[in-house]
Amino acid sequence: QYYVEIIGSSDRMLERLLVVGESFTRQHPAVLEGIDELALFPEDSLIPGSIALLAENVFGFDRLSHAFVGRYDLSGTELTAFLAPQPSPAAAKEMASAYYQFLLAHGGEKAVMAEPIPDAWLVKVFDTFEVVFVHGSYLGGVHEAERQDLASALAVQLKAALVRARR
Repeated sequence: QYYVEIIGSSDRMLERLLVVGESFTRQHPAVLEGIDELALFPEDSLIPGSIALLAENVFGFDRLSHAFVGRYDLSGTELTAFLAPQPSPAAAKEMASAYYQFLLAHGGEKAVMAEPIPDAWLVKVFDTFEVVFVHGSYLGGVHEAERQDLASALAVQLKAALVRARR
């Protein structure tokens, strides 16, 4: 509901700026209720407090905006899952295709998933793996995973959570 940016030109202003910021946050507390996407991230291996909303130019793709991301720790490896609600299933498919093409155009190579997921693509981008899938009106996936097996496993968990939530 609010966006506040406070900029100071000297260290002497820091204390005053912090007081203003703290006062504002007390008067306008954050309200997380109503953000249904937070509940869609599987809790197993989710790093507490890691879910965030990326407003625009998500993962360097200027057409992708308003994506929720959550970080996971699987077998000691950190991965990022993402969900980007779209206006319709057709819009989700179009966005997934556009993002997939963007990845290929920027050094990505088509790869085959060991555990196929319907309406999903795996792309090897340099030394990482990206999974992109569609479920209903959601574009989802895993971003910059170091291991293909973990990327696929997290994508399966994320898609299963969408199925359970009937999204």
